Amino acid sequence: MGIIDKITSPAIVTNYASIMDSMANTFSTTMSNNEITDLIKYQLNKNPKWKMEQYMVDGTGDTLMCAELGDAASVMVPDQSTVKKAKDKISAVLAGNSSEDVQ
Repeated sequence: MGIIDKITSPAIVTNYASIMDSMANTFSTTMSNNEITDLIKYQLNKNPKWKMEQYMVDGTGDTLMCAELGDAASVMVPDQSTVKKAKDKISAVLAGNSSEDVQ
């Protein structure tokens, strides 16, 4: 969250092209360059406060057969109720609602 605060400051945002180039292999996005430019202009003109939320899915450790290794491997088996909640939170945000409303 500190990184987001720093990179959305006007001094940094105006140099977004060089920042994007330097971080090219760090992340992937489906946003076009025009969409990124529009988002940056919005940030500079409106200076909105972004709300960040963190949520982690849970699970239990287990040793299961791993086809890739040809032997048993230590794996995390996800708790499907936490996976569903994460999906519901993402769906809420994509629909323009708050993820906090998801129980």
